[in-house]
Amino acid sequence: MNFDGARDPILDLVASTAVTGDDFDNWVCGISRNIGRCGVEQPKLWAIYDRLIMVWDAQWQDIFVEIDCAFAFKEITRDLKWGI
Repeated sequence: MNFDGARDPILDLVASTAVTGDDFDNWVCGISRNIGRCGVEQPKLWAIYDRLIMVWDAQWQDIFVEIDCAFAFKEITRDLKWGI
């Protein structure tokens, strides 16, 4: 799964996108969201959320999530009781 968020600093508008591929990197499905106005970190969180909803709906297991945003990682894992 790949996801990302983007923010236009001039218009202060935000969007996120998430796409999924299979084991052979073939495109399977995708989603995009026009978020509107929000903080810098929120597009990544929305992209992760949308992608995890797609994974849940597809009943996939053993997924791998890679995050390049320390804030998003901290927010997602802050209430976990097990180690990462």
